[in-house]
Amino acid sequence: YRGVELSADSRTVDYYDYRQRTQGGYFTQDAWFWESVVAMPRFEAGDLREIRLLPVTLGYDTPRSRRGRPLLAGPELGQKIIDDLASLSAPFGTDIRYEDGVGVITVPASEPR
Repeated sequence: YRGVELSADSRTVDYYDYRQRTQGGYFTQDAWFWESVVAMPRFEAGDLREIRLLPVTLGYDTPRSRRGRPLLAGPELGQKIIDDLASLSAPFGTDIRYEDGVGVITVPASEPR
């Protein structure tokens, strides 16, 4: 904190406020940094068969004191999160479908060993 003229008893939020005032912001102002998924894999006979992706929000639009607490995203934001992840994953051959509020990746059965 010394390098930015903050006292030793300053808090992280004080540093963020400093960056906001002097550098025009910080990455946490972008909503997508506050969106994520929780992956829930399903196995059959030891083989990965499906991954369900629960869309979560970390509270971008909530007061700063409440940000960072993961909550299930509502229907509209949940679909956006899954759609964004599907677009980012498509170039890698990963197909993500949005079904009943969650993202679903189906893993094809592999050849017998």
